Amino acid sequence: MLTLIKNVEIFAPERLGRKDVLIAASKILTVGDVIRKDAFLSKSEQHCYYYF
Repeated sequence: MLTLIKNVEIFAPERLGRKDVLIAASKILTVGDVIRKDAFLSKSEQHCYYYF
């Protein structure tokens, strides 16, 4: 299961500002300024909005 957390204040250890964080299996996959959910879903999964 993927979890997308939007607009999180990030410190690592210095302040990086507000970012989006994508998590899977309790691991951080990526941190970015803007992560769009359709960017990592397959075409067959894009209609399943209940993932988020």
